[in-house]
Amino acid sequence: MEFSIAPLDGATAAEAELRAWYGLFVAARAENFPDFPVMPFASFAATRRCARFLDLGPFCNWAARAQDGTLIGVGTLVYLEDDHRDWAVPLVEVAAAHRRRGVGTELLRVMVAAAHAEGRVQLVQEQVRVGTAGEKWARAVGFTETVRNLWQLLHVQQTDPEQWRVPTPAGFRLEGWAGVAPDSLVAEFAAARDAMADAPHGRSAYRAPVWTVERVRRAEAEALAAGNDMRYVVAVHEASGEIAALTGLLLMPPRIDLCW
Repeated sequence: MEFSIAPLDGATAAEAELRAWYGLFVAARAENFPDFPVMPFASFAATRRCARFLDLGPFCNWAARAQDGTLIGVGTLVYLEDDHRDWAVPLVEVAAAHRRRGVGTELLRVMVAAAHAEGRVQLVQEQVRVGTAGEKWARAVGFTETVRNLWQLLHVQQTDPEQWRVPTPAGFRLEGWAGVAPDSLVAEFAAARDAMADAPHGRSAYRAPVWTVERVRRAEAEALAAGNDMRYVVAVHEASGEIAALTGLLLMPPRIDLCW
């Protein structure tokens, strides 16, 4: 099969091009994550037109086209920041009718060269669903499984809220905020986030960030500058003042149907 690969700039792409790209995206999500809410086209276009991929970092795209110009695949490479500046996150989407013809592998080859040019030594992708064609392809081109994650999805409007109405344990109080942690709790909040570093990472080289007050404030400023909405509720141990538990929600403007 003859095809060509060239850079794809979402910021300057025509709507027809973005809709073709969106078609690849929707098909891939339906195949790999059938229960996951589908991003509306307007949100998809907004994320592809900006300079950063959600909250991960800057990114580049490449398009694979058939001889007649039809978009048959897209490769996206996101350059992570902060503690993982030697990592890049690849995303390869190929139309089902054009798979097993070298399209995805050629897109990967181009992205590997780009990653090396930027000093990136590892490609890491955590959204490969076990048992899918994507997993088979990833193994075939040399990726190694290092850890398995379980995604949990809560359909808020379909869930009885009575399940969440439980009494606060004796000796604790709940406090919440949006956007910026109060000065009285920010140090304990950083310590609580740092305590999550003991989560298992399998054979992954992932390094959990060290959370300090300065890092919390920087992360808050970056999120607010990006237009993101963060909301937290913490359980404070009355006797010690320590934060014993926390729940956080991240809402990104392009994903009006979803929060993390």
